[in-house]
Amino acid sequence: MAFLKDIRNTVKKWLFPDFESSLNNFLLAGSDKSLSAVNPNTALTFSTVFACVRVIAESIATLPLFVYKRDGNNKIKAINHPLYSLLHDAPNNECTSVSFIESLITQILLVGNGFVEIVRDNFNIVKELHLIDSNKIRIFRDTNNTILFEYNSDGVLITLSKSQVMHIAGLGWNGIIGLSPISMMRKQITTGLHQDNFALDFFSNGVKKVPIISHPSRLNQDAKKNLKESFREAWEKGIVVLEEGMKIDPITMNLSDAQFLESRRFSVEEICRIFRVPPHLIGDLSRSTNNNIEHQSIEFVTHTIRPWCVRIEKALNSYLLNHLEKKKYYIEFNLDGLLRGDTLTRQQANQIKLNNGVLTRNEWRRQENLNEVEDEYGNDYFCSQQIRPIRTVYETNDNINNNEKIKKGR
Repeated sequence: MAFLKDIRNTVKKWLFPDFESSLNNFLLAGSDKSLSAVNPNTALTFSTVFACVRVIAESIATLPLFVYKRDGNNKIKAINHPLYSLLHDAPNNECTSVSFIESLITQILLVGNGFVEIVRDNFNIVKELHLIDSNKIRIFRDTNNTILFEYNSDGVLITLSKSQVMHIAGLGWNGIIGLSPISMMRKQITTGLHQDNFALDFFSNGVKKVPIISHPSRLNQDAKKNLKESFREAWEKGIVVLEEGMKIDPITMNLSDAQFLESRRFSVEEICRIFRVPPHLIGDLSRSTNNNIEHQSIEFVTHTIRPWCVRIEKALNSYLLNHLEKKKYYIEFNLDGLLRGDTLTRQQANQIKLNNGVLTRNEWRRQENLNEVEDEYGNDYFCSQQIRPIRTVYETNDNINNNEKIKKGR
């Protein structure tokens, strides 16, 4: 048995030189040293974190963002407002509105806070918006208890006011500074990273079949060394000739042992839980069906995308519109595109709206990216004859009764 143990250890060190260290790193994933290494950059190397951040950021960034003008109980797009083109098209000459919002959301999701520089002209009109690296800015209060921002520009500290910086905070304790999901959930992310590293080390070395050679006699160290070298040479050539009653058995090493795959699946679910993303949106379909995917997607819009959109809308309205403008204008995302559902359900819903005078034919066509019809009924509202205000029913009955009385009088 000692002979087999020696050979087992020798072969394992030969083919798996880093196996123990990888296993130890995996088991010690919760150590302080490992936890301290987790930051937004390292967290993004974990595919689940990257996928969750990406699906949220891209979903919000591709939503239409408009400046609306209040018109009684209606609203119209304020295309002539200076903010309209900044938010809808490009906030500056370096990026588009999509990449701007995408980067802003990524920053908030990873750090818990997003910062935007507001560039105004001499008339206090917003001309440009620029992202600020969250690592270069901090929030503090002055002696008057006023919130200010200190920006580090290549070692030079610059104090900025709220009129110069828009701050969007995520979930936090005091309503001012947001908590970093990466910092709060460092253990879960570290575990996932170590699982990836462990699997990488295993497969980079473990794809080779590990053989165990049994010899009927006890061998000295020189004989073991000669046997190992000759066997390695023959093994690499693909032909092995066994002599003197030797036997060869493979060592089966499978990552499904110790429920390793189940633990990796749990890590995926744990990260999805942190960012509130349905697993199927990042490619994990293990527990999804055709029946529940659509409902999960709607819940994603309702409980994940919409709260973030409202948070951003409130900040945009608060920081970019002055007191007088807030009475006439407001900034809002259009979430209709994410809530459209499948084609059949969408058309059935629009048919109900059309029949009840909620939607015109041209409004329906615009939703489907079709040109408007130019006939006289394209912008008319239709209503079924069977559906009418209840007061008209009484009016009709009164008219019938009056007509009957008139007939009897004759």
